[in-house]
Amino acid sequence: MTTPRRSPGRPLQFDDTARQQYLTAVTEGATLTEAARTVHLTVQAINKHARTNPSFAAALEVARTHGRKARAERMPHGESRYKHAACHCPICTTAATTARTKRRNRHTHTTPEDTTPDQAPVLQLPHAAAQKGQPLPLARAS
Repeated sequence: MTTPRRSPGRPLQFDDTARQQYLTAVTEGATLTEAARTVHLTVQAINKHARTNPSFAAALEVARTHGRKARAERMPHGESRYKHAACHCPICTTAATTARTKRRNRHTHTTPEDTTPDQAPVLQLPHAAAQKGQPLPLARAS
């Protein structure tokens, strides 16, 4: 008596060609989601494959490292590149300094008449019923 054979199951979608396409896309700077779309798989399926296949996991880590560098190189020079990619070229440094100065000046332009350190400014209510002795009108929740 022979034992019944199991069916081969679902065909493998993440074959060697798809793996290479995925790793190439990640190396060129695509995000993991974008690279997964190129091979018509989900990020979860690829992560599962990386957990079960140590050689693919190592190749993916190398590809991610190169991809980060590629994305950083494509980032335009400016404050964002100064902050996130640690680019200290004259363009990025000037842009970051200018933006930081503007932010600081925006927060320091208050007049002494507006506020004092001891108390907050008093706001006048425009509604006529907000006079002394009269209750404020309340909105009904419906």
